[in-house]
Amino acid sequence: MTLKTELKSENQKIADTIAVLSHLINHNELRSNPVFCDLLKQFSDSVNDHLKHEGRSVYSELLPHKENGDYEVATKFINNTNMLTKILGDYAKHWCKAPRNFNNDEAFIDETKEIFHLVTERITLEQDKLFPLLKN
Repeated sequence: MTLKTELKSENQKIADTIAVLSHLINHNELRSNPVFCDLLKQFSDSVNDHLKHEGRSVYSELLPHKENGDYEVATKFINNTNMLTKILGDYAKHWCKAPRNFNNDEAFIDETKEIFHLVTERITLEQDKLFPLLKN
């Protein structure tokens, strides 16, 4: 399996998890189900693992190429990764303390949906801007 295929597969798993969680989050009785919390943790772990995988494999391939614009793209993605990692970390510190009751918690719902939006945007940017630069 090529690097690009691996990263695309990880993105698909993340997108699929977002689709399920986006449905579940709108239902009070489902948000309080422990499976929802497990899926939310799985989502967070998947995103963090994907960003680390990308960091270990993609940027070292792109950063040496300053003449063709790859360097600028890699730098922008590194900056976005740092921002996204911080946002996810802050989110986890604030919302992922057990035990937690998510019933009728509009702030939790709004912040979670914003996280989903940011991650979905990142996936789209990777597909459109980053993956085309990869050799394999």
